[in-house]
Amino acid sequence: MDLSVLQARAAEIAALYDEHNTAAGRGAWTTGDLALGFVAEFGRMTDGIERHLT
Repeated sequence: MDLSVLQARAAEIAALYDEHNTAAGRGAWTTGDLALGFVAEFGRMTDGIERHLT
């Protein structure tokens, strides 16, 4: 699959999330919000892996 197709789909999904958050009375996520969300999800994933390995 072409990378530009994936990038376009990611932009579409991000726009849908922004629309949802705005309709729910919240603001669209900033780059900082996205980074914090990624870090939080990554942390939960590593915690799960550690629990599985011990």
